[in-house]
Amino acid sequence: MMMATWRMMPAVVAMLISAGAQDVHAAERPGQTQTRDTRMGEHPSLTRLVLDVSELTRFYTHVADDGMRILVGIPSVDWEANRHRLKPFGLIARFDFMRRGLKRGLLVIHAKAPARVEHQFTLGPDPAEHRGNRLVLDLAPRDLPGKAAMPKRKG
Repeated sequence: MMMATWRMMPAVVAMLISAGAQDVHAAERPGQTQTRDTRMGEHPSLTRLVLDVSELTRFYTHVADDGMRILVGIPSVDWEANRHRLKPFGLIARFDFMRRGLKRGLLVIHAKAPARVEHQFTLGPDPAEHRGNRLVLDLAPRDLPGKAAMPKRKG
């Protein structure tokens, strides 16, 4: 009986380590997306905002005040970690953060001129470019006729 117990020990230890790792991950990420970095780029007729996030999630946008404010909401996101790095660029004059509950908030983009959301999408990890999960938002001048073309990928 003692031999059988010792033979099973590696399997039991592996199960405990696995369970402990799952508990650690749950404590690190209590159903919350983290913003890790932001960057912006200018393309013909577009200002692109890229948010590097810990995981892909649904996000929504709403254009308010005749295009002068764009609201970006991601359920259970903590914008606090990165909002101080958001600087004016292209169509973007400034950013505000509105807290909604304990760890949720809304990113408010203030435009320099009336704008519209031209494209919004998510991108998964790209190991070749050393990029993780991303949320992408393309803003265009509201009075731009037609639909602005999607920027081409470099390379």
